[in-house]
Amino acid sequence: MATHPTQVFFICLLFCVFSSSHSSEAVSSGKVVTYLPGLPVQPLPFHLETGYIGVGGSTTDEDANQLFYYFVKSERNPKEDPLVLWLTGGPRCSGLSPFVFKRGPIQIDKVVDYKNGSLPTFTLNPYSWTK
Repeated sequence: MATHPTQVFFICLLFCVFSSSHSSEAVSSGKVVTYLPGLPVQPLPFHLETGYIGVGGSTTDEDANQLFYYFVKSERNPKEDPLVLWLTGGPRCSGLSPFVFKRGPIQIDKVVDYKNGSLPTFTLNPYSWTK
């Protein structure tokens, strides 16, 4: 389904990891990622934040489950563009693959030979839903 050009929006990519471990530590704020190894454009040309959010209790409660998230701001008008919550993955299924193989702001270069132990390289996605 094609989106209208004015429907530019935030991305909030969430994936898997509902941990029921009592040893996990709750983190109430994310970390801004400015550099990504393997991407030829540095620093990142978009705002990427990652972190954990405690769910099922207080964010400082050790018994709360931890949800890992990626948050990417709209590259056009973050204050007026709608926010999209993308839920994917599940138990033991990573939500990272849609972030790099589908509509996220970066894509993995599929030409790289991963068998020789090299790191993957990334390219910017010109059709990202952050545009």
